[in-house]
Amino acid sequence: MKTATEKLEDLVREARRLTLCVDGWSKRGPTAAFLGVSASFYHPPTGKAQHALLNLHRLDHPHTGESIARCIDLTLERWDISDDKVLLVVTDNGSNIVKAIRLLPDREEQVGADFQA
Repeated sequence: MKTATEKLEDLVREARRLTLCVDGWSKRGPTAAFLGVSASFYHPPTGKAQHALLNLHRLDHPHTGESIARCIDLTLERWDISDDKVLLVVTDNGSNIVKAIRLLPDREEQVGADFQA
């Protein structure tokens, strides 16, 4: 019997393209901060849209573009998501997240006019 993670791996593998959603959360003060990376995609075998949390990273202070890019890259590696499978990345206009997306390979063109800080 497959675990929930194995089932999700199958769903992600079978998706043709996906959209990443990246967002951070910080507790007041530098005591705790997290970065969530989720994916939305159409799953052809079931004919349904799917949305799943792929990873929740604990972020060390400061939350630089480089450290956020590392978290996103680790998530893509963990789920074996190639660069060409990512259609776009949705997030807020936080300058550190905008920088992180620009640091990822082949992502510069995904930072559109509405995404500028």
